[in-house]
Amino acid sequence: DDDPLPAESVDEGDYEYSVGDIDLELHVRDTQFAPGTAQQLATQLASQEGVDLLYGVGNSGGAIRVINQVVDQAGIPFIAGPAASATITSGQETCRENVFRANENTAMDARSGGVYIADNTDVDKIALFGADYSFGRAVVNNYKQVLQSRGVEIVTERFVERGYSEWPGLLDEAQQAGAQGMVGGFTA
Repeated sequence: DDDPLPAESVDEGDYEYSVGDIDLELHVRDTQFAPGTAQQLATQLASQEGVDLLYGVGNSGGAIRVINQVVDQAGIPFIAGPAASATITSGQETCRENVFRANENTAMDARSGGVYIADNTDVDKIALFGADYSFGRAVVNNYKQVLQSRGVEIVTERFVERGYSEWPGLLDEAQQAGAQGMVGGFTA
């Protein structure tokens, strides 16, 4: 019933927190959504700070990099979250005994969202768009699998570079392909 970080603590820092008779040290770092920075900070936390557990990374590319470059070498558990690519805990390259997830992933979202679209709407033709990196690809691929298995036709599928801002073009593409709806796999 207590948050270990005060509401004003959104910046990097080191915090001490007690739960009953257990004392915890939290080392908060900002990866700036950059996989290289995530790897560098995780390496520093494991080797210089001697942490017992790594938690976090807000983007899937960073989480995957931490798993592949730090977790095995450091021999410590990693709890991914909010990074959402399903491959973090399901892919052969990243699934490990000491890798866990703290939140839903793109496959879970696709199962619930795709089933809803297929079973509870009149949509039978859909466009899939995603950012051209692990998160966007995971969203598109998972929705594609669920929707196609339930008889929804994918009329267009496209990946765009990060920072893409030609939204009217994507909407026109979907409309010209005959889509009755669209799914987008993008982050801020």
